[in-house]
Amino acid sequence: MVFTLGLGLALLALAGRIGRTQLESLIVFIGVQLGLSVFTRADYLFTKSAGPGLPSDVSNISSALFLPYWFWGILCGAFSLAVLIWGCTSYIKEDRA
Repeated sequence: MVFTLGLGLALLALAGRIGRTQLESLIVFIGVQLGLSVFTRADYLFTKSAGPGLPSDVSNISSALFLPYWFWGILCGAFSLAVLIWGCTSYIKEDRA
């Protein structure tokens, strides 16, 4: 939460000091890095536990809702990939216009 708030404040401060193109490029770079970080730890999306006696996030989702933990791992990964692709294609389309 602290990181996200700090990053948002830093981007707002930069918004008035640098051009739109540079700011958009910076935001796309940060977005791609965050999106890729999901996939560097993709193995965590398919684990039942986060350590001895600790359930993983997807295991908690499975307990609170329905369906097995691996289904929620696939869904979280697919959503992250969809948002990453949508963001990149939106940026590329807008950049070409």
